[in-house]
Amino acid sequence: MANARAALDWGHSDHSGLCGWTEQDVPWWSNRAKVRYKAQTREHTPTVTELVRTILVAEHCRALGGTDQETTPGTIAALWAVVLTAQRTGALGGTRRDGVIPVPDHPGWLAWTWTGEEMKGGTSAARPHGLPIPPEALAIFARFERDNDSNWLFPSRAAGKHVTSDGLNQLLYRLQGKTKAGKKGAVTVRKRDWLRLVGVRHWTPHDARRTLSSYLADEELGGAGSAILAHSSGKDTEEARIEDITRRVYARAQRFPLKAKGMAAWVRHVLDTYERERPVVERMLRAAPPVEAPDPTPDPEPVVRGPGRPRKPKAERKPRR
Repeated sequence: MANARAALDWGHSDHSGLCGWTEQDVPWWSNRAKVRYKAQTREHTPTVTELVRTILVAEHCRALGGTDQETTPGTIAALWAVVLTAQRTGALGGTRRDGVIPVPDHPGWLAWTWTGEEMKGGTSAARPHGLPIPPEALAIFARFERDNDSNWLFPSRAAGKHVTSDGLNQLLYRLQGKTKAGKKGAVTVRKRDWLRLVGVRHWTPHDARRTLSSYLADEELGGAGSAILAHSSGKDTEEARIEDITRRVYARAQRFPLKAKGMAAWVRHVLDTYERERPVVERMLRAAPPVEAPDPTPDPEPVVRGPGRPRKPKAERKPRR
């Protein structure tokens, strides 16, 4: 609604003639246009089984779009990262290789780090964040390693780019069988909701944060969950804003030992569930009926144009002598 008001204000002030308004016309939308809908707080918390089954389906069904292009390894790895780390997808997809550092006293662990600008879309209140990743999780990501020369931990199909929040959302939409609007009125129709087929309710990447938080709270590691998710403690000290990568990971405000304890428990639980559910999902997918070919997209209606201004007749050329 705010964007609509802004467009109307612009038309009224700068192009009133083209819009059919006069200077005497009152901008009625300033006071009368109101939105009565109010978004409700989302409370959906997918189970760990649902998160893991989503990964299994994504690994099995790599080509789900309107073309033969498969989901890239970087996108599958990013989906794994959503489940294993529960970080916000904006910062997570843009994880830089030069922000990954070893962790002393934890052999085989690596820490992923983000600056305050990279966290929460670069808002001024965001703080730096560091997350220890256990070896079991790193082994998963190594399976999808393809481009060691990329600056990004999760490179996209486009050269020099990284996986984005929209890219992860589109992957889930494809798994959910949602139609997608294309160019020139075309529509990509997907005949199957793969997630529903394996008993998974629809979820968003942000929902995974509640799953991790709930599990660690049940394991009496609620403080670890809060630290992993970078929730503000209300004590925003100068130490928490240190931008030097090495110092910020081990700063007291980062609560690094607590994060490591929570990550070890969560990753172990996710991977155990993955191994348990893999044969179950494979049986479900084998038993599924074949997918019907999508109906051909009808050609869009031709655009009917007005007669327009008549063309001037070409001047007759005089014969050369």
